[in-house]
Amino acid sequence: MSEYSSIQIEKNTTHPEWNGEWLVTFTFDTSSEYTVAEEHFPPGVTPEPKKEPAPDRKIEKVFLKGSFQFYKREETESYTAFGDNSGIPTYDAYSYRKGMFGTGSDVTAGKELTYEMNPVSESVYTLTLPLPSGIYGYSFSILYTDGTMDKTIYDPENMPLKNGGHTIGQSEFDLGDPDREPVPLRYELKQPGTSCGTLRFESYTAIDGTTQPLGIWLPEGYTPDRTYRTIYVSHGGGGNEVDWMISGRLPVIMQNLIRAGETEEAILITMDNTWFNWDETRTLPNVLECIIPYVESYYSVLPGYENRAFCGLSMGSMTTNNMMKIYPGEFGYYGGFSGGIQDLDPAHYQPEVLRTRKIYETCGCVDIAYNNSRGISTLDYLKVLDTLEVPYTFELLDGSHDWGVWRESFIRFAEKILWK
Repeated sequence: MSEYSSIQIEKNTTHPEWNGEWLVTFTFDTSSEYTVAEEHFPPGVTPEPKKEPAPDRKIEKVFLKGSFQFYKREETESYTAFGDNSGIPTYDAYSYRKGMFGTGSDVTAGKELTYEMNPVSESVYTLTLPLPSGIYGYSFSILYTDGTMDKTIYDPENMPLKNGGHTIGQSEFDLGDPDREPVPLRYELKQPGTSCGTLRFESYTAIDGTTQPLGIWLPEGYTPDRTYRTIYVSHGGGGNEVDWMISGRLPVIMQNLIRAGETEEAILITMDNTWFNWDETRTLPNVLECIIPYVESYYSVLPGYENRAFCGLSMGSMTTNNMMKIYPGEFGYYGGFSGGIQDLDPAHYQPEVLRTRKIYETCGCVDIAYNNSRGISTLDYLKVLDTLEVPYTFELLDGSHDWGVWRESFIRFAEKILWK
């Protein structure tokens, strides 16, 4: 369990009216040097134009926001992505009750709940939240007297890992006792005193001749004297090669699953598909012609489709599904998490190949990629596979378009699908 100077964690033994088993106190000093994260917006959301700040502005309020909103599964059955979900109750951390699930954003408003922090001095603000065990992303924001805001401020005392200019969009922390938590959290939390293998960030020459980054994870005890299978993993829109390794907890998850005997040792590879603006005529050949040859030339891996898997989240899920459509023979295992595909014409697919592959698709129950009306939902894509009589496994998970769903999706993919 993580603790930073800006986050104090204790068991909730003093507030029985709150169901969260942990009390987490956040502290933010507005006079410190801080960094504002680049904002990414989901499909259909247009950012508001920025207002120029007044020279004499002062701080009016400071807010905490993050994955601190909760839902009851039985109250989300009417959810329709991009529809009117105002009738679905959203519960804050103080209203959390056992059995609820958390999300990365408020599904009725499309953004996180905000919690106003309390001033304890001219520049220091604090807030205590009761929370259940889990992995949380969070950030601060400052509202000024002229109406301007600094949004999505990283915690200066808990900056995320960077690879060059690439990083994730928020600070993160975890809560829980690994040995006592249920799946999937048991696999997402690092076991004290254990190794999580080796994480490296490297560079390769991409299909357009530029130098591009890769994330490479090697299991504990990796040796070139053995050969390993490979799992290629794509981030989502606005993301990069860092996302899955940090927010996705791939090194922790994989090493925990390996120790538990739930999956085999494999090498994980993450890439930056944002560079190609999700152009499938470049993104997919880049994987096949540049990334795979790089990995197979520098690492001891097993060649052949039967030893390779490809998966991804959101736009990375659409990339996975496009890979299945255009190059189905290159991988033996495909995992699409929270994303369908734009091409729904069954004539464009190769069902005779797809029927010999293992396919796994997921969504969150309040996920913008679930049953939306824009022709790119996971359900629309599954209808194509049904028409082609291509077998697949689909699971609807508790959560929204967020890391809680995607981490669990990868765990289930590794447990149930890979190398079976």
